[in-house]
Amino acid sequence: MIYPEKMSMVTIVAPKTHLERVIDELYRAKVLHIKKFRPEKGLSIGEPLENAEKVSKLFLELNSLKQNLSFENGKGDFSLKEMEKTINEVSSQLKDLLEKEKEHSDRLKQLREKKQTIEFIKSCGIRNLSVLKGYENVFLVAGQIQSTEKLKEALKGFDT
Repeated sequence: MIYPEKMSMVTIVAPKTHLERVIDELYRAKVLHIKKFRPEKGLSIGEPLENAEKVSKLFLELNSLKQNLSFENGKGDFSLKEMEKTINEVSSQLKDLLEKEKEHSDRLKQLREKKQTIEFIKSCGIRNLSVLKGYENVFLVAGQIQSTEKLKEALKGFDT
């Protein structure tokens, strides 16, 4: 006679952000027969610690800081209040520094564009840039002409 294998009960514990993906993968692999959790049949889900939300927020902030800064692994004994204060201070300083970095990066980009424009103007034979003062736009036309008289006629009325 064929008997089914004896089943064991397991509890899947994971952060909410990963729980659905873990359950879906176990279900897809057909390794578990999954039923909705009922507290009367096993361990209770439990309650989060009093400061769990604050600690979770601090961990997220700390992880963000860790990605932007170099940290040495170390241990320390800090209260939640001290950690929150330190993380908030460092986070604020990092935010200010990142804003300044962006401002400097934008300014550098503007200066590079100006330099490129000046180099182009100089390559066109204009060495004294002061002759361009007062102009909003400067157009450069390059080409060959067959008759200077026709060019002079076409340019009548333009301030040359």
